[in-house]
Amino acid sequence: MKKIVAFLVAVLLPLSTIAFAEEDRNVTRIEFITYVMSELGEIEYKTPAEFIDLSSTDRYFNYVSSAVEKGVITGYGNGYLRPYDEITRQEAIVILSRAYQLKETSGVYINGYADFSLISPYAVGYISAAARNGIVTYAMGDRFNPQSTVTIDDMYSLSNKFIKNSISCIKDKLTEQKGEPIYTPKHIYVLTDANTFSAAFHYAFYLWK
Repeated sequence: MKKIVAFLVAVLLPLSTIAFAEEDRNVTRIEFITYVMSELGEIEYKTPAEFIDLSSTDRYFNYVSSAVEKGVITGYGNGYLRPYDEITRQEAIVILSRAYQLKETSGVYINGYADFSLISPYAVGYISAAARNGIVTYAMGDRFNPQSTVTIDDMYSLSNKFIKNSISCIKDKLTEQKGEPIYTPKHIYVLTDANTFSAAFHYAFYLWK
C-alpha cells in the first residue's frame, strides 16, 4: 500500500481525473513510461520528443522525451504515441526490457504459450528474454495474455522483478527508493586497468543512475 500511495502522490494526484486511482486501476502508456523513467532517475534529454498526440506542455513530456532519446520507447511509427491508451502486458515488458537493458532472445523460451501467436513480433524477443530470466512465468500450455491491461499493482510488481534481475548489488535499496536517486554525486572516479575497465565503468555508471 505504501508503494501505491507514493505513486499516487508523485504521478497521479496532480490529475484530477485520476486522483482517486486504486491499485487495481489500469495504467495508461504515459503513466507507465513516467514511472519507469522516474525509477531510473532519467528525466534529462537533449532533443524533445515529437509526437502528433503529445504536447510539449504535457506534465509528463520530459519523461517521454528522455525515454525516446534513450531508446526505451519509439511510439507507433506513424507519429503517434497514444499516451492515454491503457498499456498492455507486452508493451510493458518491452518498455521495461529496454529500460533495464535486457537483451532480446529468440522466441524459443515462450513458443509453448497457448497464445504465442497473439504476441506481436516486436515483443517476442523481449518477452522471451523475460521468461528466460524468470521475470515472467512460463510453462508449456500457459497463456501470456499479451493484450491484457496492466494495473498499478502489476506495474510495481513487474518493475520490481526487473530491478531484482538487474546487475546492481543494492536491488532492495533501489526498490525502496521508489524512483528517487540514492544520491547525486558531482563526479565519479573509476580506478581500474585494461582488463577490468569495461566492467568497472558500467557498474559505476549503474550505481550513479
